[in-house]
Amino acid sequence: MGTVADKLAYLSDTKSAIRNAIGSDSITDDTPFRSYADIITDKLNNVVYQMVIGSSLTITDAINARFDSIKIFGKSVQDGTPTPANPVEIVSLDCTSATFTVDDTVLALPDVGEFCGIPVDTGGTYTDANGQQWICDYIDITAMRYVQNINSVKVADIPVITRAEFPSGSGLYRFNMFYSSSNPSLLPALSTAKGQMCNALAISVSPLGGNATDGVIVAYTNGGLFARYDTATTSDEFRTYAATVDLTVNYALKTPIVTPLTDEQIEAFAQLYTSTSGTAISNSMGADMQVIYLKR
Repeated sequence: MGTVADKLAYLSDTKSAIRNAIGSDSITDDTPFRSYADIITDKLNNVVYQMVIGSSLTITDAINARFDSIKIFGKSVQDGTPTPANPVEIVSLDCTSATFTVDDTVLALPDVGEFCGIPVDTGGTYTDANGQQWICDYIDITAMRYVQNINSVKVADIPVITRAEFPSGSGLYRFNMFYSSSNPSLLPALSTAKGQMCNALAISVSPLGGNATDGVIVAYTNGGLFARYDTATTSDEFRTYAATVDLTVNYALKTPIVTPLTDEQIEAFAQLYTSTSGTAISNSMGADMQVIYLKR
């Protein structure tokens, strides 16, 4: 350790490092080192976790510590109400070459492409700062995983489209869309009718049984898409319409698809800390984030 002076300097540096780490005003340069254990124990017994939400965050009341939780959420929006004749594009965040920044550290996020989210009244995976619930894709940085909750389907690309009277004898017809006529469940498992968006047809809340409304579509839990569009009288006409308007349905998956982050990403994200001097957090997509940290 060297001379007595060296040892005292080392002790002083250690005390300063501990004080800075826990952000405690209870420790000063004059506090005996033997008192540190009691102060640290008291601090740990009174830990407060703070949650903040937003697309750009500044934290000023944290201790020097790893984040308890960081999640980045997808979102999809439409600028207006779509109709069969006037589609409105579904615009989702693009998580391609996106970055996540904590102070001066800039890290690459997983390239997942479309980063989707659907607004819902209940049952969301996330509630934004305005109180709106969302079922959405998200990247959980502290749990080291990407969770896909939303699937997107281009209707014109679905192999099997049939037209049938439903209910039988009603004089109403619906289009039934599956990826396989022998195994309709090959369409990814669906959640509930509430978690859906479409760029041209209104979302129905049933599989269209007895639904007399024209121009509706629904992705349903038995693994199919169903639509009423009376302008088309054959499956080919409906497929042509779907291709013309790029008919797209986004819906919530019954079972999320979880993809672990890479070892390189895990190692990089593990180095992220809050600072007593202030911590700025942002991402290049402008996506909402939910951050939980230790408050001093």
